[in-house]
Amino acid sequence: MLKRDPSEGIFAFNAPVKYLGNLTSVAGGLLEFSLRSDRQDWTADSVVSFVGEVEGVTRAVVALIQPQPTVAWTRYSIPLAAGSFHYDNRSGAAVSEADFRGLLANVAAIRINAEYGGIVVETTALDSVRLLPPSSGQPA
Repeated sequence: MLKRDPSEGIFAFNAPVKYLGNLTSVAGGLLEFSLRSDRQDWTADSVVSFVGEVEGVTRAVVALIQPQPTVAWTRYSIPLAAGSFHYDNRSGAAVSEADFRGLLANVAAIRINAEYGGIVVETTALDSVRLLPPSSGQPA
């Protein structure tokens, strides 16, 4: 999937609805994906975010995407464990195990950052996205 950013604002790839909802089967597994971008001068954090309800409150948790993608495909593997995520941004508090499992039970959005340029126009590509349950190596 290829996205061209027409603005200076942050943009992201959003997971299709069929990948949302109850994702408890992938707790302890991995989110894998590949990115490439024609720009690498973004200075803000690059994150994957999961948004969902925890005890009736909508929360966002984020994990860093490191290093930033280049013009060549870069493969990422994000552990789907509480210790990989922080509330709201990378400076937020570490996510508790109970909250992470609660959020995975009701995921409303998964967003993979696509903003890697500080200029108005850039192009970022996403490929081979997989949600893997623990120790399976196979998509959920």
